[in-house]
Amino acid sequence: MQSNTYFKKVYNDLKKAELKKFAKAGSPMSFADLKILEYWVRIIDENPDGLNKASAFQLMGRTCRENVVKGFIDIFNPFITPKKKPARPKSETASVNREFGDDEIDLLDDFLEEEEVDEDECELDTQYCNGRLLRQICRYRKEMKHGCADRVTDNLIKAIVDVDTESMAPFLYKEVQDIVCGNFKKFALEKIQKGVRSNDPIYERAMKVKDVYRLNDDELEILLYMWLRTRDVMQCDPDGEFFGRRRHRFGPPSDSPRVFSEVAMTTGLSVDRVMKLMGKDSTLRKLGLCNEDMDIPMEVGCFLDGSCDSTGLKAFHLAEPGTVSFAQLQGNNPDAILALDLIKHHNWNRPLNILLYGVEGTGKTELAKALAAEAGLPLLEVSIDADNSMEMGRRFETRSQSLMLYRIRAAMLADWQCEKDHGIILIDEADLVLNGFEKGSLNHFFESVHTPIIWITNSISFTEKSSRRRFDFSMAFKGLAKDERLSMFESVLKAQGAEDMLTPEEKMKLVVEYPAMAGGFTIATRATQNLLTSGANVKAYPTMARLLKAHTNLLGIDTGSLRDVESHAPTYTLSGLNMEGSVDEIMEVVQSYDSVWKTFEEDSAPNSLNILLYGPPGTGKTEFVRHIARTLGRNLVIRRASDLLGMYVGQTEANIAAAFEEAERTKSILFFDEADSFLRDRTGAMQGHEVSKVNEILTRMENFKGIFVAATNFDSTLDSASRRRFALKLGFGYLKPEGVRHIWNVFFPNAECPKAVTELPLLTPGDFNAVNGRLRFLPESARTSERIEAELRKELQAKDSHAGRSMGF
Repeated sequence: MQSNTYFKKVYNDLKKAELKKFAKAGSPMSFADLKILEYWVRIIDENPDGLNKASAFQLMGRTCRENVVKGFIDIFNPFITPKKKPARPKSETASVNREFGDDEIDLLDDFLEEEEVDEDECELDTQYCNGRLLRQICRYRKEMKHGCADRVTDNLIKAIVDVDTESMAPFLYKEVQDIVCGNFKKFALEKIQKGVRSNDPIYERAMKVKDVYRLNDDELEILLYMWLRTRDVMQCDPDGEFFGRRRHRFGPPSDSPRVFSEVAMTTGLSVDRVMKLMGKDSTLRKLGLCNEDMDIPMEVGCFLDGSCDSTGLKAFHLAEPGTVSFAQLQGNNPDAILALDLIKHHNWNRPLNILLYGVEGTGKTELAKALAAEAGLPLLEVSIDADNSMEMGRRFETRSQSLMLYRIRAAMLADWQCEKDHGIILIDEADLVLNGFEKGSLNHFFESVHTPIIWITNSISFTEKSSRRRFDFSMAFKGLAKDERLSMFESVLKAQGAEDMLTPEEKMKLVVEYPAMAGGFTIATRATQNLLTSGANVKAYPTMARLLKAHTNLLGIDTGSLRDVESHAPTYTLSGLNMEGSVDEIMEVVQSYDSVWKTFEEDSAPNSLNILLYGPPGTGKTEFVRHIARTLGRNLVIRRASDLLGMYVGQTEANIAAAFEEAERTKSILFFDEADSFLRDRTGAMQGHEVSKVNEILTRMENFKGIFVAATNFDSTLDSASRRRFALKLGFGYLKPEGVRHIWNVFFPNAECPKAVTELPLLTPGDFNAVNGRLRFLPESARTSERIEAELRKELQAKDSHAGRSMGF
């Protein structure tokens, strides 16, 4: 745009705006303004003194205002008379007489001797009226002669607005009120008779609200009144407060009768009708369209004002399809299958509430989407927030309360939509509703909605038990096991068309090291695909690993390692280990139990095989557990003391319970390493939590279905009751000479084992593993027998020969 044309455009825009302003002045009033006129007509019919003259003049047209001013002047004219000027003395006219003849002098003398009338100066009769107001009227009459009509009229209108019973006699004040009320009512009725134009936007929005919330005419009237009552032009005169803006409530204890009467007077409804429509069980209250402070929801007010569209009214939307099918996600889970059957065979005349709760990121939302897809029903998701607006709260209501009512209202609207076309309602992140809604109201909501609702929350700790009982079915979500994550990850890759992007080994490593859920794997897969297809110089596996690492770190998810499922030794063997007991017998018992374990059903009685491994560190206890898992083809769930011990009361017990539940759900072998940290003898316990964590393990062992293995370095410190719970006990000792030679050949087959090494005390397989870790990257020529022996002696020097002894006497 050129500089010489910039302000030409501005000028044209201003002219257009001016033309629109004049056009608007002659057009019918808006629907909102006509409703306000209607309210004022009803108010002044009931109480003329209630009219706010400032509001009246603001609503009036020009002609109506001029008529009021004219009537006002007529009322006060009798109290204003022009002041007469006295005649000037003849001494002041001597020079004039010499200039006229005798006849002319006589006429002039007669004229000067009479008093002069000065229209600009007035005498005021202040017996019935304030002198200040009369002077304002005089000024008006004076300035009207000079053509200052607009300015002087506005000034007089301000004076009229300010009059009260203290500025004039009561009979005069009544005449002023009659003039203002009479002209205003005539103006209002004329405008109301003309109505609004056919395409008035506010009227169309009001009808939209009526249609969305299924309101009848009277309910809409009350809603419109609550919307308009706080406008400036709805201010009343008697107490100087906005009509309805007084902070009153119609809930007990309050002045409910006065409030209901006020609403009834303004809307033209009966008091009984208003009480019914605003009662606790009314549609307006159930939908949260009306609260005890007579405020309407922010999104409804914004829509009626025209500052937002109608998307916020329904507050629900069709959920995006899931990325994983039901069969791939939870197809073998009997709880998920039962939930699906409940939805498929739902009686639509009754409520159905299903709760999915548990650790975040475990696939609750994905399961809800998969259930809806498998049932062939649309999933209507209740919005979490109204456009994420931070100003959502109403004036006397917290933001949490507004959001809670917003979501309840959305669920009811979704239920109405599903009356004709069946569907499922999803309330994700339902903590606010379940924990914040008044108990009786929440239970009533449970019973009133007949569309199946899937509720999702991370915790039910603060949900009332009376509300929990209302759920027809619930599913607790724990962390997924390795195989479950692998199956889910493969489903995500298939859904994204990226089955061949990774090798099976890379997939396994990703799900073990980065235990993300479907959402995280989906994000990483999409981003990697985009980079590969756009020609970026990246490789699939490293990119996926980096993306998943960032995702799990951001969510605070602990990463895993393949070292938990792989052997650390180059070639694992039981030969050479110094074990107390028959290894062959233990393996035979384990394999026999495994054959029975495979027949266990969901409702089978508890039947566990508990194995205790004890001995010094590094003697092969953990590797033996891995050997059992590999032999049986079972997954291994490893928990160390650092994984189970928590800083808060009850956290350790909860972690122990979660470990047993995960192992039982996934039919994995459960292994507690460093078990002496939480299986110490209770007789020496000084704190209650030391006893409770032992009790928790013992209880879980008795009710477990599977193989549980515990390893300890100090067998003598174990609780006696704990020892009795272990059916098999296997001790691991330091290597004997033949064992040393065998383990040497496993780790260092190309070097001869010196006899001096076989005679070293306190050697363990762990020592050989540590030395191998230091020497494996050296050239073969550097890994001599002498070097290996020297390194083994270093390991022995670092050991405490007094390990296991107690301090003190």
